[in-house]
Amino acid sequence: MNSLSKVRQDYAIYFTDDIPTEIKVDIEQYNKLCKSDVKSMKKNFNDNQFNCIDSLRESCVKIESTILSKIQSLNLQSDDEIFNKKILPKIKGFLESLFLKKERKGHNFIKKAISDTPELLFSNDGKSCTAKSASLKQSCYIWECHCEKGLKRPDTPGIKGRKEFVQELSDVICSRLPSRTLNRPLRIASIGPGGCFQELIQHAVLTKKFGYKTEWTLIDTFWFEETKEHFLYFSDLIDKGTSVELLEKNGTDYLSELIGKKSDTIPDVITVVDIGVSALESLSFLIEQLRKLNPNLIFAYLNKDQKNNVQMQIN
Repeated sequence: MNSLSKVRQDYAIYFTDDIPTEIKVDIEQYNKLCKSDVKSMKKNFNDNQFNCIDSLRESCVKIESTILSKIQSLNLQSDDEIFNKKILPKIKGFLESLFLKKERKGHNFIKKAISDTPELLFSNDGKSCTAKSASLKQSCYIWECHCEKGLKRPDTPGIKGRKEFVQELSDVICSRLPSRTLNRPLRIASIGPGGCFQELIQHAVLTKKFGYKTEWTLIDTFWFEETKEHFLYFSDLIDKGTSVELLEKNGTDYLSELIGKKSDTIPDVITVVDIGVSALESLSFLIEQLRKLNPNLIFAYLNKDQKNNVQMQIN
């Protein structure tokens, strides 16, 4: 079967005379699972269809184990035939269909994330990104601010904004720290990521377009626990095994702690997006101190200036 196929099949188990009544309740529970509608379930999972699929798979595996245990306890001569020929194929088929569904949805998610229009991932489908912020369809806890020109999606014509920031930062990273010579994950620290959408898109582009493995450190003074949890989930969905450290602290405190440490503990890349003028000035001074320890450090920011114009710099 094509791994991205949308063909729907009937995975329900229908009772016959040779199926023990002792497992009737379990089979009925399984049948409810395999007839579940993921779209209608997602409201219980913060609109995350991926979490719905994960939950269905976990419940299905538990039922499979319970049914097998009960059949074996009955000690019937035909228990192997009942389970292996009539029950197991249906359950395995349903589990495989859930795996393929998640793979298909993950493929589409990544495809949009690395495209020129990642705003298609927003809950409004990218048709009107004029609100002060927008969030993922799959999670209201992954979002970004659209309060100023240059920070909106789609980008404001004639102004370098979020899309150009991702593109140009990726180009600089590829030029100065090629993945083929790095021989380890690329270490990226983002100060003040807020809803983490910008970081998620940067992560997708670096891993899926340019082949990097990444280690993220996200530093903010205030975290929603759901944002932490969902960034961990979606970064891993994009690239399995991604390392993420989430720190609840001030950016200047974080940089100050790095100063004086060995250069191999300093991130390769430090990014800042929309943290304010005075905060950026404080960080810039500390960045210069870090460069003495790690001359190859890449510092990138997209931030408003004194006149509320968005400026981008990558060096």
